[in-house]
Amino acid sequence: MRADKAEEAGLGEGAVLELLGPPGVGKTRTALGFMLAERFQEDGGEVLVVDAEGSLSPALLKETTEIHAAHHGYEPDIVRNILSGIRYRRIDSAWMLFAFFNSLETWLAAHPKVKLIVIDSLSAHFRQTIDSPTRIYIADTIRNVLSTVCSANRVSVIITNQMSLKLFGPDNRPTNWSRDAEALLVPTISDQCLPFDVDVSRVLLYYSEEGERLAHLVSAPMLTQARSAAFTMDLLGPCDYPEPSDEMIADPPS
Repeated sequence: MRADKAEEAGLGEGAVLELLGPPGVGKTRTALGFMLAERFQEDGGEVLVVDAEGSLSPALLKETTEIHAAHHGYEPDIVRNILSGIRYRRIDSAWMLFAFFNSLETWLAAHPKVKLIVIDSLSAHFRQTIDSPTRIYIADTIRNVLSTVCSANRVSVIITNQMSLKLFGPDNRPTNWSRDAEALLVPTISDQCLPFDVDVSRVLLYYSEEGERLAHLVSAPMLTQARSAAFTMDLLGPCDYPEPSDEMIADPPS
């Protein structure tokens, strides 16, 4: 069972999924998996891809779509149809991000077939030096717009956000380097961009001390039995570890 099937992953209509994690852990590929699951559904909608960091390029979208089609036995001709339902926007500054969200409701009204928005990575332009009032203003705008498009348009949203290392002192407050400081992974931006009145799930992707990829459900709109899982990555995104074959588990020759 792949981890990127939208129905099995529980991403509901009009819901928000935030993928948190350090660089290279697989956030972009995971979001790609959801995007392809939506497009390859028989009644799947269109997808708006917002590339705010340069990692989710049109070339990667095309390559991954071709691999997905070949892997699942589709005819090569389907790739053009799948890609025709993917709308791409490149955002390269905080103010372009702000302008995008200010115009999103109007844009969606003109594109009613869009059912999923993928934003990779929302935190990219919050790392730049912008003053605190501006940061709060942009975050409030994003939260309000997401609330409207999820509730009124029933559009689902997947957001990736980076984690970064910050130093904390013995009093658990941010500090500069010192002998007693502890480095911890924290979100580059807080959850202040997320709407309060729609279903929001937050999933942390990270590495164990042994280098194994792990996923942990930080929060969800409803209780779940399993909150953590190990996973690996292939060209199509996150997946379960392959089960060992009989040869692998057989007793070694004496």
